[in-house]
Amino acid sequence: MGAEFTVYQDERHLLLGPIVGVLVVYSIRPFETIMRIPQGCHDFTLEHPGIAIQTKAGRDQELRLHVPLQKNYLSVFQAFLLCMKRVIPNPCKIALVENRSAASLEAIRRGDKISFNILDTRIAVHRELIISHTVDANVTSISPVLEAAAHYFYHLNRTCMNPLIYKHVIVEMFKLVMSGTFDEDTGLPIYVTSGANLILLDKILRHACDHITPSYGFSIKNNSGRNLFINCFYFDNGDLSISRHW
Repeated sequence: MGAEFTVYQDERHLLLGPIVGVLVVYSIRPFETIMRIPQGCHDFTLEHPGIAIQTKAGRDQELRLHVPLQKNYLSVFQAFLLCMKRVIPNPCKIALVENRSAASLEAIRRGDKISFNILDTRIAVHRELIISHTVDANVTSISPVLEAAAHYFYHLNRTCMNPLIYKHVIVEMFKLVMSGTFDEDTGLPIYVTSGANLILLDKILRHACDHITPSYGFSIKNNSGRNLFINCFYFDNGDLSISRHW
């Protein structure tokens, strides 16, 4: 709901010709979406089937992507169209947004390559985070990146609303130091916690130093009275992948 689409005459005129008009999603029904012309925009008619590109996100988009409206980004728009056309179970949703500040990811043209910057402030706190990987500026290379990014942000945005979890499970993070003793079975050194909990207001606070790599450990306390089992996943913002870490 609320998603905005810019209408073009056909796919050949995408970004190359004038827009036909603008539509906003008014209601969603099984196998049908009703759209209206927003206030302040002109009426229009289509003599032949046109093409609509989503340019403002609705309320349920997993990935909000910013792409400059320039001809040399045409392959990114075409890759986006391909992702939207694919019929797969529970597809992760992607929305194009004109406002860069509202985006979680942006496409950047670098010669004959396309790279991506992360704009989500939960990940890139002070400025955009540049992903070092690049892909060829063609639909075949870009499409898998968009699908992987949508999958990444879908799971990043998931929130557990079960009060059993967010009220009775406490997660803490501590710096670890060697205790001077060793495990009798494995012979490995035993580490103990040092200092205060590093998680403050749902963010991890630590000082980074290039030549010092301390060890860290997590403490997970279950105060619910029920048996719970943990699954940990690592979100790698270097390549937008998710891997099991436990």
